[in-house]
Amino acid sequence: MKKFDLSKQLGLAVGHIKIIAVYPQKEPRFGTFEARGRMECPDCGGLMYVDGHFATGEKLASGYTPQRGELVRNDVMSCKDCGSWQVS
Repeated sequence: MKKFDLSKQLGLAVGHIKIIAVYPQKEPRFGTFEARGRMECPDCGGLMYVDGHFATGEKLASGYTPQRGELVRNDVMSCKDCGSWQVS
């Protein structure tokens, strides 16, 4: 399989989340890569940052094949404007 190019994921937008940073020191594993995204906060409409695992487009162990760049695991979401946050 061809090596997954993390640098090409910057700026990718899937749904309401746009990838703004990737963590190149961490290789993609299990069909995901770690990155930071941003989206509109559902509470205040401000800027919410999302740190989590995004899909490479490969089939996951669960059998689901997410779209490349889709958020598949949310680690932390936090709004810089209202302070709203979520963890999983």
